[in-house]
Amino acid sequence: SMVNEDFSILAEYALPQINAWEAAFLTAMDFNVRMPASQYAALYFQLRDEYMLSEDGEAQGAQMPELNLTTAEELDLLTNRAQSKLHDSELMRTYSLGETELEQAK
Repeated sequence: SMVNEDFSILAEYALPQINAWEAAFLTAMDFNVRMPASQYAALYFQLRDEYMLSEDGEAQGAQMPELNLTTAEELDLLTNRAQSKLHDSELMRTYSLGETELEQAK
């Protein structure tokens, strides 16, 4: 899979310019990869169950411990910490791109 650095070599554009174009495009598309934790958990457990019932899961002897209240609370705490770090890094990315680079990408 190609990354922006590959495009900067092939297309002979500077990497910061390609990054700015990408940021502007994703902003214009209102791109969002987030989903509520409840939806993520539901999909996770559905996929986990399907894997465990699959031939691969059975061949590996897949066994997953039951989720209990303590583990759920620990996962919630880790999720909140990760979301906080992500929010902080997004603020830094927005600041580091700056208005000038975003305008150049338009």
